[in-house]
Amino acid sequence: MSSWDGEQYVPPVFKHDFFHNGTTFYVEVNGHRHGRLDSESLYNLLTYVKPRPLLTKAGSVAKSQPPPHKDSPGHFYYAQLKHYGLPPCKTKASAKKHLLAAFNPVTKTIEVPQYIIELERALEAEYNQAKIAAEKKQQQKRRREAAEEKKHKKQREEEDATLKEFADLGVVIRKGIIADLDEYASDDEGIVRVSDAQLRRIISALSESQLRRIVGNLAFHTPMLTTAVMKEITAVSNAALTLGPEVKLLKDTQDNMAEYTITAPYLRWEWPDDTKKMVLKLSPSPKGSHLWGTFHFGIVSGIIRSRGGLPEKVGDAFNFLWRGHEEGEGEMTYGDYNFGTITFLGDGRIKGMMQWLGRFEFVGKRIPRDKPVTSRSVSSWKRKWRDINERTEEAERIARWNQGWYWEDEGYITPNSDTDGEEHDEESEEDQDSYGSKKMVM
Repeated sequence: MSSWDGEQYVPPVFKHDFFHNGTTFYVEVNGHRHGRLDSESLYNLLTYVKPRPLLTKAGSVAKSQPPPHKDSPGHFYYAQLKHYGLPPCKTKASAKKHLLAAFNPVTKTIEVPQYIIELERALEAEYNQAKIAAEKKQQQKRRREAAEEKKHKKQREEEDATLKEFADLGVVIRKGIIADLDEYASDDEGIVRVSDAQLRRIISALSESQLRRIVGNLAFHTPMLTTAVMKEITAVSNAALTLGPEVKLLKDTQDNMAEYTITAPYLRWEWPDDTKKMVLKLSPSPKGSHLWGTFHFGIVSGIIRSRGGLPEKVGDAFNFLWRGHEEGEGEMTYGDYNFGTITFLGDGRIKGMMQWLGRFEFVGKRIPRDKPVTSRSVSSWKRKWRDINERTEEAERIARWNQGWYWEDEGYITPNSDTDGEEHDEESEEDQDSYGSKKMVM
C-alpha cells in the first residue's frame, strides 16, 4: 500500500500505530496493513453462522455447495480494535469477543471515536502536504536535469566542433583505446605532423635558396617525400615551424601558466556523466627542469610531471608521469604505468595520449587570456604529487576501515626537485642534459 506520484515516491505518514498513504488510513500489525472495516460488514463477520448445506429436490445434500467461509486472521481483528478505539487483545477469540460487545444491540452498529476521526483527517492532511512538497522537489529535480542536459548538450556540441576543427588540421583523435604506442614512438623524433594546408603555408614561406637546398637534398633521399621535406624544413628554419605569426614562443616562461580546455572522446563516451568540463593546466618549475601540471578529466584527476625539460618550439612533445585519484571511491592511482605524452601543435593547440585503463587520446585548446597568467601553483602541485604514494594510500584505506581515523603522512621528497630549497636542489642525471635555452611553447 504505497503511493506514487509520477516518478516520485511519497512515503506514508504515521502517528502511533496509524498510517496514511494518501488513499488508505490503516493500522500496521507485524507488517500486515489493515484499513477500517465498516460497521455493517464487521458485524456480519463477527456474527457469521455456518449455514445448513443445500439440499436437492429429493432432500439429499447437493454436490454443489457455496464456498466455505474463511475467517480473517487475528491481526485483522487486532487492527479493528485499534480502529474503533478499543483496547487491543492478543488472541483472535478475545479480539472478536470485545469487538462484538462494543456493538449497539439495537442498531447493530459501532461508532468510531472522534479522536480517531480527527487523527485520520490530520494524517491525510499531513500526507497531502508531503505530496505537494515532493511534487515541488520533483519539478525542481526535472528542471535541474533539463538544465544539466542542456549544458551537456552544448558541451558535446562544442567538443564535436573541436574534434572537427582538429580533424580539418589533420589531427584525428580516436574514440576508443589505443592498441600500441607506435604513433608516439616514431624514429622521426622532432618532426612535426601537419595537415596539407599547413604544409602549403610552410612551403610558401620558404625562400628560394631554402627551396633549392631542400630539392637538392631530396634527390639523394628515399621516396618518403613528406617526411624528408619536414626534416629539411626543421634543419633550415625553426621559424617556419611556427606556422604563422600568431604562434607565441614564450621566452623566460618561469611562473607562466597555460590552461587548456580538453576534449577526450573516450572518456566522454565511456563516462558521460563524469566528464563535464575537462581542464588541463601546465606550468614550468622555477628552474625549468620540469613541466608540471594539474588535470581534471571528470572521472579521473591528478598531477603530471614531465620526464625531461621544457618544450621549445611548435611540434615539440614531452613525456610525463602522472598521479591522481579516480572519482567515486577516490582511490589513488600512481606508478610507472601512469604515463602519457603531449605534443604542442601551435596556435594554442595540443594533442595528447594518457595511460589509464588503457591508452586514450585527447586534444586541447588554450584558453585565451587578456593578460598573461602567472602561476604560483607548482609547489602545491608537487606537494599533492608527493602525497599520492603507497604510504598515504594505506593510510586512506585504514581511515575508511576505522570510520574516518587518519594518520598524516610526512611525505617524501621528489628526486631532482627544484622547488624545495637548496638541500633538495640537485638535479638527476636525466635533468642535467642540455635543453638549450629555457623557452616553452604552449
